[in-house]
Amino acid sequence: MNQDYRARLFPEICKADTPAGLLAVARAAAALHPWAADGTVDPSELLGGDLPLALYGAGRFAQSVLAHWLPLGIRPAFCVDNNPKFWGKALLGIPIAPVAALWEHRPTPRVVVAAMINGGIAAELAAHGLPCLFAERDGQVGYLPGWHLLQAGADLERLWPALADDHSRRVLLAAGKARLFQDIHFEMVGSPFLHQVASAPQYFQADLLDFADGETWVDCGAFDGDFVVGGHAFMHAAGRKVPGIHAFEADADNLARLRRTVRDYGLENVQLHHALVGDADGWCAEPDFNNCRADGTSAPVRRVTLDSALAGREVHFVKMDIEGAEPDALQGARSLMGQWHPKLAICVYHETRHLLDIPLSLYDLHAGYRIYLRHHSTHTLWETVCYAAPG
Repeated sequence: MNQDYRARLFPEICKADTPAGLLAVARAAAALHPWAADGTVDPSELLGGDLPLALYGAGRFAQSVLAHWLPLGIRPAFCVDNNPKFWGKALLGIPIAPVAALWEHRPTPRVVVAAMINGGIAAELAAHGLPCLFAERDGQVGYLPGWHLLQAGADLERLWPALADDHSRRVLLAAGKARLFQDIHFEMVGSPFLHQVASAPQYFQADLLDFADGETWVDCGAFDGDFVVGGHAFMHAAGRKVPGIHAFEADADNLARLRRTVRDYGLENVQLHHALVGDADGWCAEPDFNNCRADGTSAPVRRVTLDSALAGREVHFVKMDIEGAEPDALQGARSLMGQWHPKLAICVYHETRHLLDIPLSLYDLHAGYRIYLRHHSTHTLWETVCYAAPG
């Protein structure tokens, strides 16, 4: 990646205070890429040609990219990863090598980075004189990370007035800048754009959502119980009666940790569900589900919809942090949402498109909800949450 845009465009990036301004400066930065020919070459055209392709990454992100590429006849010569456990193995039939293979291979490959956090990777490649493209999970590629924001500029413009307050609009722009311009990042501060808008606490935003005594909450992606304990701490501090919580977790190791947390804190009002949450009931086996930690499990896991798992139960609050499965889970909760109109806290950071698609879908499909965005970490793209408050 040609990082020269920082010297040329940093003031303009900082000043961009509308979707149109952000899109304009992002296009200007992309046009500086050495393969862009001043913006006249579509990056997807570079996936063909005589140069071999190399995919930087061998995890779930890269697997998703390959799953979209291979049916289209786009086949990298090899993948690279800095984790030795992958070396000598294959990802969907593509061999995995150490990163040093990029410097040694002849002819020099065209590198596509398949990772959510990739500023450090781009700098490493630039130090060896290698430009790169950046992939999204759906296989599209661009001259900047977060390329989907440029491809979906109309959705970015449409979401802007749909958000319920100015801080949400500032978060939208800050999250967009942090994704598109990942080279602008510092060890202590993180992203200066996210640093200006980050807030706490995560999920329990009393200025956006109304909480009452004895509610029923749903925790999708319960992990080790951090939300469950955090929710109790929040309600105790507010002098409220704690909620009953349905906690869904697909990963067996996480579920064991969750059980220990519930036991250690003496929580008697938490019902555990060993299941992933999706858009249909059934069973799912690794590597098909991404509803848990990256390492997953080899055993089949029950898949449920919230509509079926909680049929007939009034629900007041739903939190989802399920590694990119949020759109499917929301699809499987449409009846619940239509009947009970619960408060929502939905993570929108796992894929670039979720930053736009999830808030817009809630706005379009569920009249009366007020839609907010908040970001809860300065150091990472993770922890952007869409809050929906019933009217």
